[in-house]
Amino acid sequence: MKLALFDCDGTLVDSAGLIHETMRRTFETFGKPEPRFEDTKAIIGLTLDIAESPEHLQALRLSVHREVADALGVDWESYCEANDLDPTAP
Repeated sequence: MKLALFDCDGTLVDSAGLIHETMRRTFETFGKPEPRFEDTKAIIGLTLDIAESPEHLQALRLSVHREVADALGVDWESYCEANDLDPTAP
C-alpha cells in the first residue's frame, strides 16, 4: 500500500451521522443520556486539544443535561440547582 487516507472531519465523506452514532453508543455504554446531534457536529473537525477543552466538554455536558431536564419535564433552573450546575453557562 502506497497511500492511506483518513477522512476524520467529513471533508471527503459526510461522516457526521457515523460520528454521532459512535458518540451515542459510547454515552449509552457509560449510562449517560444521548448527546444532541448539533452538539456532536459542533466538535467534528476540531483538533483534540480544542474538542476536549473544558469549554467544549462543559457545553456538551450541559446540552445533555438540558435534554434530560426536558425529557423529565423539569424546569431548567430547578434541574440545575438539584444537579449543582450553572444554568447560565454557555
